[in-house]
Amino acid sequence: MTFGQYMRPSKRHMPVSEYVTPEAFEKYRSLGVEMPWRATASANGFRSFPCSHVFLFLPWLQGPPLLAHSRLSTLEDGLSPRDGTQLQFKSVTQQMYLCAESGGGTIIVANRSSASGWETFKLWRITESTFQFRVFNGQFVGLSDQGNGVDVVAVSTSPGESETFQIVVNANDSSRVRIKSTNGWFLQAKSDVLVTADYRESTTWGDDDPSVFLMTKVGMLQGEFQVTNGYGTEAAAVMTEHWNTFITEDDFKFISGTELNAVRIPVGWWIASDPNPPSPFVGGSLGALDNAFTWADKYNLKVIIDLHAAPGSQNGYEHSASRDGSIEWGTTDSTIDQTVAVIEFLAARYAQRQSLLAVELLNEPRASGVPLDTLKNYYRAGYDAVRKHTTGAYVIMSNRLSGSNTELLQFASGLSRSVVDVHYYNLFSDIFNGMTVQQNIDYVNNNRSSELNTVITANGPLVFVGEWVAEWAVSGASKEDYQRFAQAQLDVYGRATFGWAYWTLKNVENHWSLRWMIDNGYISLFCNVKTLHTPPPPDPNEPSNVAEAISSWGLDYIVITSFDHDDLLDQGSDHFTETVQMMKAFKPKILIEALGDHSCVEKVAKSGLNVFAHVIETVESVRTWSAITMLTSNNRLMSLKWQKSMLHLGLLQRHQLCWAVAKPERVICTMEKVRAAGIDVMTFGQYMKPSKRHMPVSEYVTLVAFKKYRSLGVEMEKTTHGVQYNLLIKLPVDARQHHCRGCRSNLEAFDHLASCKISINVSSHKLNFAIESVIA
Repeated sequence: MTFGQYMRPSKRHMPVSEYVTPEAFEKYRSLGVEMPWRATASANGFRSFPCSHVFLFLPWLQGPPLLAHSRLSTLEDGLSPRDGTQLQFKSVTQQMYLCAESGGGTIIVANRSSASGWETFKLWRITESTFQFRVFNGQFVGLSDQGNGVDVVAVSTSPGESETFQIVVNANDSSRVRIKSTNGWFLQAKSDVLVTADYRESTTWGDDDPSVFLMTKVGMLQGEFQVTNGYGTEAAAVMTEHWNTFITEDDFKFISGTELNAVRIPVGWWIASDPNPPSPFVGGSLGALDNAFTWADKYNLKVIIDLHAAPGSQNGYEHSASRDGSIEWGTTDSTIDQTVAVIEFLAARYAQRQSLLAVELLNEPRASGVPLDTLKNYYRAGYDAVRKHTTGAYVIMSNRLSGSNTELLQFASGLSRSVVDVHYYNLFSDIFNGMTVQQNIDYVNNNRSSELNTVITANGPLVFVGEWVAEWAVSGASKEDYQRFAQAQLDVYGRATFGWAYWTLKNVENHWSLRWMIDNGYISLFCNVKTLHTPPPPDPNEPSNVAEAISSWGLDYIVITSFDHDDLLDQGSDHFTETVQMMKAFKPKILIEALGDHSCVEKVAKSGLNVFAHVIETVESVRTWSAITMLTSNNRLMSLKWQKSMLHLGLLQRHQLCWAVAKPERVICTMEKVRAAGIDVMTFGQYMKPSKRHMPVSEYVTLVAFKKYRSLGVEMEKTTHGVQYNLLIKLPVDARQHHCRGCRSNLEAFDHLASCKISINVSSHKLNFAIESVIA
C-alpha cells in the first residue's frame, strides 16, 4: 500500500485541506510494517486500489435483456406469451374492453371504450397454454365463490385453480381469442356490467359470439424469470449455454487489454441457493460468478458484485427478475431479511478474493415503490453484513430511480468506504425526444455535469456513475456524432470519484455494446485524457501548492510532466516555469526534470530546470504507427537540435527512444543522430501494446541487447554522461496493473523487464528509482 498527497487539479476540484508531512508518512509506514498483510502483497510495499476506476457492466448472470442471446431469442417467437406480458381484451359483441372495476377487488366488466391501467391484465404463465391474469391493484381474475360460481371477479391475492385460465387462439386470426375457465366453460360478456364463465357452445369466431375477444399485446418482459419459466424443463440447458458462451475468459482478456480495470457483474438473489434455487430459476449462476473471479484474478481486474434482482423485485423491471412488473420488495420484513442474507452469503464467499473491490447492495430501487426509510434501513443492515467479512471492500448504495440526487449523501457519509451509485442515460424520458446531436452533448456537459457536482462532496461518500451508454434518441447520427457524444460523457463522468461503468460489454444493439464501440472506433479508452474544447485556465495556486507539497516529502529528484496544453498560447510554459521556480525556492537542492517541446523550451530551460527530457518514439524508418503520434523521428531530431541551442550550460538533456520494431542498425543510426543533436543522456524503453487495436509487440528486448547498446554508446566517446537504459519499471510487479497504463495484457513482458531492473545514473547523482516510464 502506498500513500500519496492529494493535489487540486483545477479550481473546480476540492481544495487541499492539508499537506501531509514526512513525519506523518513515516508514521503510517511504521504502522504498515507491523500489520499482517496478505501474502499477495509485494515485498517492496503496497498499493491500495485507487478511488477512480473504469468499469464494465457484464449482463451475463442477470441483466436485461436475456433474450438477446442465441437460443434465448427463440422464446419470443416460438413459445406462448411469457410472464408479465400485458394484454387487453375487447368484446366483439359489446365493442368494449374488459376492465377490473376500481382496478381490482370487485367484478370484471366490459364497458370501457378505451384501455389503460384497469383494462390491462398481466400474465402469470402456468403452462404453455394456461395462465393467471393479474389486475392493476394486484388481485387475480377468477370465479366468484358467491351465487352460482360463474361470475368473473378479481378479488384473490393468492391465485389457485379457479384463477387459472386457458387462452384459445383462432388458427386463422391470432388476435381473436376465447378464454376457457377450469370449469370447462368460456368467459363471455353477457352485458357491459356482467362477465361470466358459462358459455358452452362451439364458435364460428364471428362478431356475434359473446365469448370472442380481440386480444392486444401492449407490453412484455424478457428477464431471467421469463426465460426460465418459459423454457420449463429446457431452462437449465438454455441457461448453461448462455453462461458458457456469452461472456468467456476471452472477454476478460479483451477487457484487460483496454483501460478498463474492473467489471460490475449483476446477480440475482437466487444465487445464494445455488445449485438448487427456487423455481423457476435454475442452478449454475454461482459457478459462473466463481469463474469470473478466477478470470479477474488472472487478468488483474477488479470485481463489483451487484445485487441486481432482490426478492419480489425492487423496481418492477425485467432486470430485477420481476414476474409481472410489480414491486413487492420491502413490503414485508421477510423480503428484506432474505436480501440481507444474500448479501452476507456473497460477502462471506468472496471476501478473501484478491479481485473483490465492492459489493453493491441493490440496483435501482424505484422511488414509487420503495420508501426512503425502508431503503436506508436495508442499506444499513446490508452494510453491516458485508463488514462482518471484510473491512476493505467498498459498499455501494444505489440512489432510487426518480428519487432525489442527494438523498443518500448524509446517510452514506457516516459509513466507511461507502459509495453512492448514480445512473445517467439520455433516454427513457420525454425530455430527450427531439433533441439534436448538439443538444444531447450540451445536456451532458451542462445538466449532467451539474447533477454530478451536487453529489461529489468534500467529506461525503465516493460517487460512482454505475451506468451510462453512448446511445440516444437521435435518428441518422453519424459516427462522428456518436464519438462526440461518447467523449462528452467520458469527460464528465470521468470526474466521478469512484469511476464509471458502461452498459454493457456485449449487446445485440451495437451502440450498447462497448466491445463493438471500441472495435469499430466509436470509443477510445487508451490515453483517454479528460479534455474540454474550452478548458478553464490553469489553477494559479497550483505551482505554490505543488512546490509546498514536494518540499515536504523529502524527495531529491522530481519529474514534471503534463498532457498537451495546446489551448494556451505559450503551451503552458509560464505555468511550468513558475512551478519549477517555486520548487527551487522551497528546496534549492532538489533536481527537477521536465518533459516538453520546442515551443516552451527557452522559457522553461531558464527557470532553474536540471534535466530537459524529450521523447522520440521510434527510429526514423518507422514513420507512423496507429499507437504513436504522427511525427517522424527526423522531425523530432530537428526539434532536439533547436532545443539544445536554447539550453544554458549545465542543463542536461535526456532523450527517450521507445523500442518497437527497429532493427539494430537503425537503432545505432538513431543513437548517432541523437548524439549529433547534442543530447547528454539517452534512455531506451520497451514498446508495449496498449490494446488489441494497436500495433503488436514484435519482440521483447533482452538485457543482453540493452547492455550491447550501452557499450556502443560508451564506445562512441561522444557523450559526456553515457547512454542509460530505462526499463519502464517503477513499481513492484505485483502492483503493476494499477500504474502501467494499457499494459495489463503484456504481463509476461513486465515479468521479463522486472528481471532487468537497473538503477540509473544521471551525471554524478545516482537515482534510487527508475525515471518515470514513457510508453508510446
